Order: sequence, then structure tokens, then C-alpha cells
Amino acid sequence: MNRRHFFSLFALTMVAILLAVSLAIALSNISNRPVVREQAAAASLTRVMLPDGTIIILNPDPNREVELLELIALPEAVIIAGEEAPPPTETIPQATAPPPEPTRDLNPVIFMEYTVQAGDNLYSIADRFNSSIELMALHGISDTEMVPGVHIRRLPIANPAYCPNRRPYVVRDRDTAYRIAVQFNTTADILREINNLNADYRVDVTQVICVP
Repeated sequence: MNRRHFFSLFALTMVAILLAVSLAIALSNISNRPVVREQAAAASLTRVMLPDGTIIILNPDPNREVELLELIALPEAVIIAGEEAPPPTETIPQATAPPPEPTRDLNPVIFMEYTVQAGDNLYSIADRFNSSIELMALHGISDTEMVPGVHIRRLPIANPAYCPNRRPYVVRDRDTAYRIAVQFNTTADILREINNLNADYRVDVTQVICVP
């Protein structure tokens, strides 16, 4: 073998050795990449939801201490030790109680202050404020008060709170349960049931009754 052939063979051998070393280093780097380790460990991760809804991801590897890997503030399902726990219990709104029936514990008549305006009379005031001429007369209010600028300190009116979910009505002269029922598109029997009227359906002038 001459010297030229010897150097050619030596050069090829060194190139082969360098290629083998480079390949071994490359394979070693690939096997040690963090992404590979993370993918291998992903299957064994455990997610736990805290009471405030925050989810923590743990590495439950029995060969090492529990490691907190990530915090996620998302409303996801709770997974503990590989088992899915039921989602948080939803709050069910409580049913509200039905409105109370008309009560007789309240005063059926209340009083308000009012300053007489131009054009006012007993009829217009009675209609505007749910009163009656007879009820106002019972409390000393007459036509002599109907002067613009006069201040009425105690104007009697029907108390709206006396008839929850219904309207109060002040019985007037010549009113009967049947006439009131026609006026409010109802029946005398319904008025008797609501207001506990007697068998004669009696209503009295200035009495406050509840109508639908």
C-alpha cells in the first residue's frame, strides 16, 4: 500500500468516526428534550378544583414529591386521583310566597294633605283620590272648603295597603254590592267572598271594600 492510499483510508475512517459521534450526540439531545418529558408525564397529571373555582394541575408521580405545575382559573370539572367528581351544586332560587289576602288589621281610611286648586269640587276630589263626598263630610269637609288655595290637612282617602293586589273602593250613597260589581266588571258573589259580606250582600256608605 503506497502512502497516498494510506492517507485516503485514514481520512475516510476519521470521517466515519465523526459522523457516528455526531449522530450519538443528536440522539441524546432529542431524548432529553423537555417537550418529550412533558408529553410522557401528561397522561398522569391530576387536576383539582379549589373552592374558589381555580384549577391546579399536579404531578402525582409516587417516586417524587407532589409538584404544582400550573394554575388555571377556569370552571372545569374536578378530577382527583383520576376520578371525576360531580360539578359544584347549583343554587336553586327559592319560591316566593304568594301575596297575602286582604287584611283587616290595617286602617281602611288614611289621611293626606291637599291644597285646593282652581276648578276643584267635592266630586272631582273624590274621584281623583279614591274618596267619597260622604266620607269627606264625615270628617268635616264640605263645599265651603273648595276655595283655591285652601289647605286641607286631613283629606280622608281609601288606604291602598288595605287591599293587597286589589283596589280599595269607598262605598257611596245608593251603592249596592250588585251595582259595584257591574261597575268593576265582577260579580256580587266575588265581592262577598273577598270582603266577607253577609248573606244579604250588605255594604254601608263610607265603608271601604276591596274590588278585583
